[in-house]
Amino acid sequence: MRVAEDELAKMGVKLGPEWKRMAKAEGPRDQEPHLFVWRSGGKEAFAALLGNHLPPPLWAIRFARFAGDVDVADRAEAWFVFVAGDGQVRAVHHQLPEARSGARLTREQAANLAHEAVRQWFGIEPAKLRLVSGRATNRPDRLDWEFIYSDPARAVPAGGEAYLQVDLAGDQVAARGRYVFVPESWTRERKATKDLSQLVTGIAGLAILLVLSAVVVLGIRRFARHEFSRRAALAGALAALVYVAAQKLLGFEAAMAEGYDTTQPLTQQYLRDALLALALGSVSALLGAMFAGVGVRAASRAAPTAPSRIALWRDALALSLLMSGAGALLRRLTPEPAPRFPNVREAGSWPVAGAALEALDYLLACSAALAVVALLASRTGWRAGLTAFAFALAGLILGARTPDLSIATLATSAALGAVSYWLYSRFVLFRLDLVPPLVLCLTLLGTLQALLRPAYPGAAPAALVGMASLAAGYALWQWLVRKDRLP
Repeated sequence: MRVAEDELAKMGVKLGPEWKRMAKAEGPRDQEPHLFVWRSGGKEAFAALLGNHLPPPLWAIRFARFAGDVDVADRAEAWFVFVAGDGQVRAVHHQLPEARSGARLTREQAANLAHEAVRQWFGIEPAKLRLVSGRATNRPDRLDWEFIYSDPARAVPAGGEAYLQVDLAGDQVAARGRYVFVPESWTRERKATKDLSQLVTGIAGLAILLVLSAVVVLGIRRFARHEFSRRAALAGALAALVYVAAQKLLGFEAAMAEGYDTTQPLTQQYLRDALLALALGSVSALLGAMFAGVGVRAASRAAPTAPSRIALWRDALALSLLMSGAGALLRRLTPEPAPRFPNVREAGSWPVAGAALEALDYLLACSAALAVVALLASRTGWRAGLTAFAFALAGLILGARTPDLSIATLATSAALGAVSYWLYSRFVLFRLDLVPPLVLCLTLLGTLQALLRPAYPGAAPAALVGMASLAAGYALWQWLVRKDRLP
């Protein structure tokens, strides 16, 4: 936030207290240029352009007015400053109302102003750049200009170019930034691939919803027969409500930075979000109650499948390492189809507070996993077929989400789904006591990666808090199961 305000101060802009300051941590919004450079030029070209013409994960800072003695139309004015993790200002955008009055510069006057902005903000002499376009847009009481330059000094894969852009609103610099131009032929091919991906994902996702609907019906039947833990159902409902409410509060500033409209009263937008959160929390609470009630009852009645707790934990750890290691080995043996960016969304809120919710997250995830395993437990019949179908669909969805989607990748992902189903039926099915430690081990492995390779300042302490919270969630699960056991 301080870097953004300092950058505006360098431009002679000082915003008063009526301007709300909102920040959001995010990955690159448009990753098509990243994918183009990665696949057409390789890792070396990508590394050379990342951080200059290819944006890294960054902070999006928004300055806007939602109230005060200002006309509603003038509230459309806003400032956006994009700051990288190292403090470098990536871009600045001054959004002006359509009817705001301003100068009407000639093309020569506008070009001279844009050239000066290139010198000042990018540190490059315009003579070393190639002017790609200079386009005017007529507003009611001003003339806006957009100038795009190509930087030949930046090596970009064939067909692409390193662009710099300067936008003028009247005689003011309204926006500046850098990006990679992607050739139209590559964009067309990507669009065809994305259309196929959306089709496969949509069909498979709809089928997954039908499978989940069948699971919910089976769970409701357990409730109708009173085959559930009332204490666990209440705990699951409360956990879901608290989790949804806490996530909404932690992501409130990011939601304001991204989607709040300055032309609508803040109270109205607060109420809208509160009602949406209430609806989501209510549905989550119902599902949390069903899964926790059914899952705890199934766990409390299940017979031990391992000779000792040490053997149980050994099996859970071995299976989780096998699942995680197989994915890592596959990534090592096959070329990476796209660059991978760390998840920085939680950096925009309170990472430690978010990590403290891992206990609730574990309770809900463990309840859902165990309830599904218990409700679909069968090696023959329609339950076994439904489970195998779900694994195949999950594999197809994962395959459809890969950037290099093809028939081969879909076939490979479907085969991986079949292998996953075999592992499930061989090592997990009918072993309900294995599910809680398995879910815990898998979650801990992900948290351990965040600890060893923190994506942002504060990620390591948050990972430690998350581990402690996971332990608390496991203890809560065990307590609920013990309380539900028959005397």
